[in-house]
Amino acid sequence: MHLLLLVTCVLASLTVVQPLSVPSNSFSSASINNNHDNNPMNIETAREYLDLYDTILNASPHSRSPSTFLSTSSADELSLPLLRTCVTYLSNLSTRTQLGICSNTPQEGINTLKRWTEELELRKGLLIGLDENGVAVDTRKWSGIYIKYSTGGAATFSQLRSLNRGFLGLHKPGDALCESYDGEWRGVYFSVELEGLEDGWRQWGVLPEGLFDDLV
Repeated sequence: MHLLLLVTCVLASLTVVQPLSVPSNSFSSASINNNHDNNPMNIETAREYLDLYDTILNASPHSRSPSTFLSTSSADELSLPLLRTCVTYLSNLSTRTQLGICSNTPQEGINTLKRWTEELELRKGLLIGLDENGVAVDTRKWSGIYIKYSTGGAATFSQLRSLNRGFLGLHKPGDALCESYDGEWRGVYFSVELEGLEDGWRQWGVLPEGLFDDLV
């Protein structure tokens, strides 16, 4: 029996998304600042700022832990409100949004998933992989958890076979697949698919799990 995250909700129509205003924080990169400061948010601006975040993060010795990275002077030129705005804007325009959440514990991962899907107003489905035939999986020996969420479904045929669920276990849009994770990264991989663009499928991260938390 699957663990139900939340009642499935209907996404707002993508055709009526209104441009978001850029917060007062200006871009730290001079070239981006000159081109986009005080202008309405657009796809190019949002993607460039997330690219800038990735560049600065990857140059940091704390790249595997964005929460630690954001407390260092290397992140001083970044604006969290603007980062949130870019993520929200692209997700609203996306035909498919995918999250890859790397957390210390299942509860932390689930909390992150709930927070992000609520803030981005993404559809919510089933949480899969924490039980087998209705019996809870013992996660006490897990060193971490990886949660793969997608508004376009998340299962592959090999995953269905490994879970022994058959086609009844086919992941639907809004479902999330959980599995043990022993990697060092902690944060959220954020991916979007934008129709009509040659490079419409893009991924950034890892972004901080608490990007949408009031205390971040």
